[in-house]
Amino acid sequence: MREVLYEESSTLVDFKKANFKYTFCLAIAILAFVLIAPWLLAFAPAWLFNAKIAILFKIILCLIPIIIFALIGFLMLKLKDKFYVEFDYVFVNGSVRFSKVIKQKKRKFINKFDAKDVEKIGEMGSEQFYKYIERDDVATFVLTKNNTPAPNKDFYYIVVPIDAQTYLFVIECTKTFISNVLSFSRGITILDEELRKK
Repeated sequence: MREVLYEESSTLVDFKKANFKYTFCLAIAILAFVLIAPWLLAFAPAWLFNAKIAILFKIILCLIPIIIFALIGFLMLKLKDKFYVEFDYVFVNGSVRFSKVIKQKKRKFINKFDAKDVEKIGEMGSEQFYKYIERDDVATFVLTKNNTPAPNKDFYYIVVPIDAQTYLFVIECTKTFISNVLSFSRGITILDEELRKK
């Protein structure tokens, strides 16, 4: 049996836009956390040393803004990673593995399956694609951040049942990746009719 290792990535087409959003969220998060300290310094002495201030006023004036600043900071830290995401598609001897790459540093495994288990492959936007999208029993994962495919690539969908759940993965790849998956699958019958005509 021949050894096949093939890898492709869906990289960001608009790096400047993604980097701006990432940096903006990071700046807002840092600002929110930095604002906690002056807020504490400004209002904590007032209610620590003045027992006449009502407890409700203390909570409203000091604790609620601190909680809001902290929530905004944590939300922005979580949100920033969503803007600078790329995806890796790896094909090794009939096994397909998808991973998310955050800021080109952190890799997070998404899912894997065998090519022989693939139910359908086709181009995104076909009639069959929309039939799968409308089904309630199919979980859809879009594994690209681009609105238009990079040069020499297209948007394809792969439908595969994994552990009693049917998944539809939308990927941005070349025909070579699809050919590799197809060569280890059940054959040309898994191709979407519109893709088979091309």
